[in-house]
Amino acid sequence: MMQAVRGVCTQPPPEQRDIPVLTLKAEQIAGLLEQLKTFWRRFSNLFQRREQREWGLKYLQGRLMDGEKHFTKPMAQRMGIKNPRCLQNFVGKSSWDDEPILSEYQQTVQEYLGEDEGLVLMDGSGMPHDGSESVGVTRQYCNETGKVDNCQVAIFLAYASAKGYTFLDRRLYLPEIWFSQDYAQRRRKCGIPPETRYQTHQELAWQMLCGVLDRRVVTFRWVLGDEEFGRDTQLQDRIAGANRYYFFEVPANTAVWLDRPPTAMLIWSGRGARPFREHLTSGRAAAQTVAQVSANLPAYRWHRYTLHEGSKGPLVADIARLRVVNVREGLPGAWVWLVIRRNVLTGELKYFLTNAPAETTESKLAWLSAARWPVEQCTEDGKTELKMNQYAMRRWIGWYHHMTLIMLAHLFLVSLQLNLREDAPALTVSQARMLLQVVLPKPVFDEAAALRVLKETQCANYAAYLSHRRRLLRRLGVT
Repeated sequence: MMQAVRGVCTQPPPEQRDIPVLTLKAEQIAGLLEQLKTFWRRFSNLFQRREQREWGLKYLQGRLMDGEKHFTKPMAQRMGIKNPRCLQNFVGKSSWDDEPILSEYQQTVQEYLGEDEGLVLMDGSGMPHDGSESVGVTRQYCNETGKVDNCQVAIFLAYASAKGYTFLDRRLYLPEIWFSQDYAQRRRKCGIPPETRYQTHQELAWQMLCGVLDRRVVTFRWVLGDEEFGRDTQLQDRIAGANRYYFFEVPANTAVWLDRPPTAMLIWSGRGARPFREHLTSGRAAAQTVAQVSANLPAYRWHRYTLHEGSKGPLVADIARLRVVNVREGLPGAWVWLVIRRNVLTGELKYFLTNAPAETTESKLAWLSAARWPVEQCTEDGKTELKMNQYAMRRWIGWYHHMTLIMLAHLFLVSLQLNLREDAPALTVSQARMLLQVVLPKPVFDEAAALRVLKETQCANYAAYLSHRRRLLRRLGVT
């Protein structure tokens, strides 16, 4: 018998909606370049030098343009920039401080998307990278290739509300090996600040969240993350201590109690150290894994929901929830919700823990179990539309400058979605970037200009060949 589906999605299914009507006019598209310049002026005032303000706008334009490769030199050539090194130096070496820009950026995110029930989303993203000289590169798990690979790993915060979604902050993960003595020279070459210490993915995410909390600009209630962040109980407790609600996926072997087990302080014998923490009393019920809890749930605890209406159709899942006690250092902690989601088609189970209030509705918890997709879409937009994984910045400062400007470019596309929503209600980030191609300035090549570009490219290729050859000969011990 088909189980009844309980509604969660705020949007009705496509067959019950009117087909989106596009009423954009040509003059609206013609004004997009001026909108980009107006958007950039909000941030350009934070640069000390006129040249930096100009190069920043050019870098945004280059990232928004079409093109197979978005490394700085070919990007500069497409824009008609005669000296690409100026653009490279602006991003990779120039000493402009991106912290004031980040603060202004988060203020802008709040103005565009901010809601009291906003979501902050945590995610990590690997970016394959050739060579070993770039900052943070080593063999580590890369989710882009699905295996251990030579890559850099970025940790992102994103923000989502009913209005839309975009990036919120970014950190480069430095693997522990990068803090060994063998990497000391490489750290100096990459310009890693001497005070930098090793931090896990979870610590980097918390550091960014602390920045958001300290600025008191972005309004949000929920913090969501996948299993990588959910397995860190300290991160859960920190978020709860900041008066926010976490909703994390957790591993199947996460232990919980269905009832709070009794504890007691041991009686001090008068010798040795006085007991300072309680212990579980004898005859206690053993903690169970969330997988064991799920296996023993009766059928009536499960309810079917449509969680999300995506581009490939609805996400339908069976949801069960129950109050449990979490485990902290072998002792009972706080009462939390255990939410279990079962894929209707495959039977795959996912487990979530949240410190949401006891009165939180099941439909709300069901919706939250599928509300993490915007951060994955942000990284997908960044890679496919803005080519954020195509760069040749070896230094620490270059990586952060590049990612800061990528976030600005993405937020501008989101601003176009919002500004044009009345006339283009179904406009996506990708489509917004497509509209920009009409108005972004492009060089007009004549025969002489084409020959000049060809000559510059061949000279650069030969210089790169000589550099690689010298490096190889040094490694071989040939002088």
